[in-house]
This record gives sequence, C-alpha cells and structure tokens, in this order.
Amino acid sequence: MLLTSILCVPLLVGLLCLVARPRVLLEALNIVGFTATLALGVKLVQAVLAQPGGAVTEWKEFLRAAGITETPC
Repeated sequence: MLLTSILCVPLLVGLLCLVARPRVLLEALNIVGFTATLALGVKLVQAVLAQPGGAVTEWKEFLRAAGITETPC
C-alpha cells in the first residue's frame, strides 16, 4: 500500500490543484502534497531497509522498491 500511496498522493494533489482557485489554497495544497510524499518516501526507505531481502513489492510484484546491494566481483 505504501508504493501505491506514493503514486496516488501527487496525482490527487494535482487534480485538486486544477480546481483550486485562490492562490493561497493552491500553494497550501502543494506544500501538503510535497510533505506527504516526502514522509511516505522516508517510510518506504525504512520499509526497504527492514525487509530481509531488501525489497518492497505491491500489485503482485508489478511495483517494486529494492535497496542497492553490492555484488562481489
């Protein structure tokens, strides 16, 4: 659900910005959207680091976030 939220928050904020008339409301929506996306990104990093395999998947592995692993030469 975390990966889906990271995709949906900017989409919803963008759609709300289409109908927002006062500039102050538009700026507030952008700040809320950026903050929410940043918080979700931090949670995603924590989730990736907490997984034994280092990957978080959703939608039957259609969406995947994985940590960078070092492979020996």
